Amino acid sequence: MSNSEAPAVEAHLEWDGGVAAARKWKKQAAVSGRPTNEALIDLAQISAGMKVLDLASGSGHPALDIARVVGPAGHVTATDLSSKLLAVAEEKAAEEEVSNISFREVDMENQPFPDETFDVVTCRLGIMYARNVEQALREMRRVLKPGGRVGLVAWGPDKDDPRKTTVLNVLMKYSKSSTPDSSVALGSSFSEPGKLSRALSQAGFRRVYEETRNIPFPFPGSPEQAWDLVQDGAILFQNMIKGLTPEDRKLAGIEIADVWKKYYDGHHTTFTSPVVLASGTR
Repeated sequence: MSNSEAPAVEAHLEWDGGVAAARKWKKQAAVSGRPTNEALIDLAQISAGMKVLDLASGSGHPALDIARVVGPAGHVTATDLSSKLLAVAEEKAAEEEVSNISFREVDMENQPFPDETFDVVTCRLGIMYARNVEQALREMRRVLKPGGRVGLVAWGPDKDDPRKTTVLNVLMKYSKSSTPDSSVALGSSFSEPGKLSRALSQAGFRRVYEETRNIPFPFPGSPEQAWDLVQDGAILFQNMIKGLTPEDRKLAGIEIADVWKKYYDGHHTTFTSPVVLASGTR
């Protein structure tokens, strides 16, 4: 399946169903995603006073971390296709007393903002799910001010990601299907070196940069709790998990947690996963 045919609406519906999980795991997700957020902030050269658009913000990250960087003189517009997830993000902002942020339901391929509105546009782990990637990137460029930057994060190769490979291998062992969910391949659709930077260049961006970097995802909890999070809210494996019998699901969980013990230090289960970082200038 090409990116132009990506089932973004289907993914949106699945994430709407994960709102309860977003609330349940919000503290752990904030800790786990912080190293990636910091890499994105550095990549996009975000600084105090900037006006930033964050796309596919989900339940609030990296938008909340970006809001802290731009400070009271700056502003972040956090957007997503799911108004329900944005409601969770708004709750987090209130709890954490982050006031320089607003929330809006937006399709990244059809943005309602005027031309040349933002200093920076960011999207963490969302560009892979656009129905039409070229259109989404051109919209990002349109809403950027001249000289403004876009910063994107996508998943790197699955084979180098111990979290994904463990789950996939074990679920395939117990699943009646001989192939994984199509969403698994879609999630790594920009893992090939140069693919995302080529898309940025084709959309008209200049000074394009790309690298694949291994980044830690420190989950604050045990391997068993990490697996509970996957079951509750990981869109990539939901169909495979739901297709298991209760007994097979239990056995799969035991096996996955056993493999993940080597990543547990008594406080955090930390996976190091490859991500693609790409940027460009309008």
